[in-house]
Amino acid sequence: MQDREMLTDVCAAELLGVSASFLRKARCSGVLGDATPPPPHVKIGRAVRYRRRDLMAWLDARTVSPGRRRGR
Repeated sequence: MQDREMLTDVCAAELLGVSASFLRKARCSGVLGDATPPPPHVKIGRAVRYRRRDLMAWLDARTVSPGRRRGR
C-alpha cells in the first residue's frame, strides 16, 4: 500500500530535493524564527522514517503562487 510507504531520511531527501543533512538538522532544531519547519516524521526506536503522503502534504503547504510577493 503506497500511502503507508516509509522512507529513510536519504530517500525522503531525494524525493524532496533537499539534503539528508537538512532533514536531520531541521528535526533537531524544530522551528526557529523564519526557518523552514521540518516535515512530519515517525520515530521507530532510534530509526526515523517519513511517510510519502506526509512529505507530499509538506511540499504542498510550501507552494507559492506566482505573482504573490512577500511583504505586500
